[in-house]
Amino acid sequence: MTKKTLFIIPILLIAFYFYKQSNQSHEKQVSEIKRKLPEKEIEEAATQGPEAQSLKASPQVKDLEVVINSIDKEVSKSQYWDMTIDFTQSEREILAKIDAVKIYEHSKKVISNIASCIEDHCGLSADQDGYFDPSNTTADKLLARNLKLLNLVSQEAQILDYNLDEIDYDQIFASQNAEVQLEGIKLYLANNDSPDDLLGLIDKATKFKDETKGQFFAQMDNVTQQVPELRHAYVQTIGKMLTNENGNSIVEISENLSNLNLDIEELDQIMKSSCSIASQKIKKVLEVNFNDYIKAKNYNTNYNEVCP
Repeated sequence: MTKKTLFIIPILLIAFYFYKQSNQSHEKQVSEIKRKLPEKEIEEAATQGPEAQSLKASPQVKDLEVVINSIDKEVSKSQYWDMTIDFTQSEREILAKIDAVKIYEHSKKVISNIASCIEDHCGLSADQDGYFDPSNTTADKLLARNLKLLNLVSQEAQILDYNLDEIDYDQIFASQNAEVQLEGIKLYLANNDSPDDLLGLIDKATKFKDETKGQFFAQMDNVTQQVPELRHAYVQTIGKMLTNENGNSIVEISENLSNLNLDIEELDQIMKSSCSIASQKIKKVLEVNFNDYIKAKNYNTNYNEVCP
């Protein structure tokens, strides 16, 4: 073995030692990070880069620019705009950082502006690949976010001169997004409790998306219990919708029966309304859902007897 070879071998051994130590240290750091992360986050981190993770829940920048061009500059230039469009933060986290009065004032303006153009999607249209979901646009997401913020403020803060008169609920309900509609219903019920107001909301029921209707009647069940006129309109509307709506709406309403507190007369009236449905598949779904409700309530009736 030459002197040159004898000289190189120790150098290679030293280099290998430091490489091994460095690799073990790196593996230890990765293991420590993984140990601190929930399993779900580990999976996401493995499949997404840092940019994808930071933008995961946020609207697309191009879409935001289109929406901004459709609303008052005063709204998008507000110091609270950036935080309220940051979907990496929850509504509760935002409320913890911004004074409730400021959120109330800002969100009211955002809602009024976006609601005024939501029927036309605030200028948004298909992307270069031709994809466009009219029920889940960036405008819908921003509207739902600010409705949630306003609902949260309504529940948890005392605000002097609290007034939502400028909010147009018909414009809000023109959105095809179920979350927007449900948050709009929640805000309406929190701020409009007269019989006339509630009758007006019941009249809007047919405008809601299929997946909204069942939850809408569940929310309206308690508030209509004390006023006979309201209760009559409520039960009658459910019956009409089981007769006149599409199959998805009918199934959605019947699957939310467990959230309603109907007496046996009201239940019979609603069941009778559905007897004329032609589709045997839908009738079968109704039979199962109504009879489950009857069993839970221990009522002495049966869907098959009412609709033989």
